[in-house]
Amino acid sequence: MRTTPLGLLFFRDPHLYEKVRASSEVTHAHPLGIDGAAVQARAITLSVILEPSRPIEIKPFLETLAHFSRTTQMRDRIGLLGRIMEQGTPPDIAAPRLGQTVAVHESVPFALYAFLRHYPSFEECLQCAVLNSGDRDTLGAMACAISGAFLGIENIPGSWIEKLENRDYIEDLASRLFMVMNEMWGG
Repeated sequence: MRTTPLGLLFFRDPHLYEKVRASSEVTHAHPLGIDGAAVQARAITLSVILEPSRPIEIKPFLETLAHFSRTTQMRDRIGLLGRIMEQGTPPDIAAPRLGQTVAVHESVPFALYAFLRHYPSFEECLQCAVLNSGDRDTLGAMACAISGAFLGIENIPGSWIEKLENRDYIEDLASRLFMVMNEMWGG
């Protein structure tokens, strides 16, 4: 759930996986943990370039993530997620099938599910992620990182932003990240 800045900063970098690996190895030595962090970052990079006014093509989105993944476990879960999305499986059934634990191959797919099921609405994405048990704060953070990258800050409820702890600090970090992105990628 800490890869959001990497996905934003390196959204055009062909070495995103290696950047995420270098950052993740400090806390996630297992290849699956690193892979989950990389898939999460890649989902953010995809979301940044999508147009919020157009429907997301879910199958190509998930195929891109599966291709980016380097572990069989994560690719299998992304495949399962694709089948669940095609079937229109409701959250209360999808959650236990995909998993909602701290295990990355379970948490990342369900966070992706919450986003893809509710991509037009930040609020509904968050509600889906946190109201279906499991590791709620991690699932909410991951799903909403993707949703926020897709929708932009203007689609996050203002009353939520006003209540944010350390809001000034977070807004300052976001502004600085945006400036660095503009310097790196030319706007």
